[in-house]
Amino acid sequence: MKKRIFLIALILAILAGLFTSCNTGSHPAENATVSEGPTTVTESSANRPDPAKDPEKTIDLILVAGQSNATGTTKVNAAAAYEILPELKQTGYPSVLTAGVLRSTDMSFSEGYRRRNLDWQPTKLGLGKTADYMGPEVGMAKELSMFYEGIGKTAGILKYGHGGTSLLNDTSDSNQYGNWVPPSYAEKKGYAYEGATGGLYREFLQVVGEKLGSLKSLGYTDFNILGLYWMQGEQDRKNPNEYKEAFLCLVEDLRADLSEVVRSVTGGDDKGVTDLPIWVGTISRTFQSASDSDQLFNKLFIRMQNGLADAENKIFVVDHSTFDINIQVNGRSEAVGSDNCHWNQIDHIRIGRNVGYAILKYYHFIEE
Repeated sequence: MKKRIFLIALILAILAGLFTSCNTGSHPAENATVSEGPTTVTESSANRPDPAKDPEKTIDLILVAGQSNATGTTKVNAAAAYEILPELKQTGYPSVLTAGVLRSTDMSFSEGYRRRNLDWQPTKLGLGKTADYMGPEVGMAKELSMFYEGIGKTAGILKYGHGGTSLLNDTSDSNQYGNWVPPSYAEKKGYAYEGATGGLYREFLQVVGEKLGSLKSLGYTDFNILGLYWMQGEQDRKNPNEYKEAFLCLVEDLRADLSEVVRSVTGGDDKGVTDLPIWVGTISRTFQSASDSDQLFNKLFIRMQNGLADAENKIFVVDHSTFDINIQVNGRSEAVGSDNCHWNQIDHIRIGRNVGYAILKYYHFIEE
């Protein structure tokens, strides 16, 4: 526990003074509406934060964390994307910004991994691990923009993660550069909380603080964090029971530690993140392979993930399991995703839209 306190104190010292003059409040006047097709968007909500005095300088943020299907390892096909989302070719989504740090193992780098640092920018194609890849942000931005453009406000998606990494204390392969082990789980298991153990968890807190601080240079005087989309689990899918224990520690730890990070950025206001809603994305039923044995492992893990839903504790699940990455053809597994571990572009856009929709629905920003 002393090590954890020291590490958080160190992160907070780095972040101190980044964003110390924030206002309170968050949203514009009541009952603003906008519609596109069959969707009607409304500002009436019991969950919604209080209206801001100066809403055009306030940004609503969604954190995205996990492994490769969170950071973005879906191969971009621009022509196909423009056919279904023509706005991507013109302007992208200026009302929904994206920033973050995206890591992927690459032995050609001296650290052993590629680290792509994205500054805040309008969401578009190519904001994945490299400019040739994308993640859930494209679909999320499509859904979110239908609300935020209509009310003249901005949302933001803050991504962080590393492909092939674990919530459990695996320190092999990609995990040698850091895993997601949360501090209370490490303490419970007797792990030394240093080096690879918890490396991603610690850097995530630092990146969140840095990206929150950089909003000030863009003219934002306030922000709200609406929730966290957690897309991780493929690496741990053969250990569902242990994963559940670690995940519940992650939820408790992140809420507490993000509260401290946000306080350091705002000068004292934690923006309510001690009660932060969390959306869990399930893995695909055919992750890595469509073989019967792999589907069985995945099915048991997905069942555990769906069981994490706890509305009272503000944990929700977005089920992506039926978006196949692989299929069986004549008894053999064939990839229908970008490869055998990552969703294809069309499906990942749908997945992102489902996540964005779930968040808008939770805040009652949309009417069904």
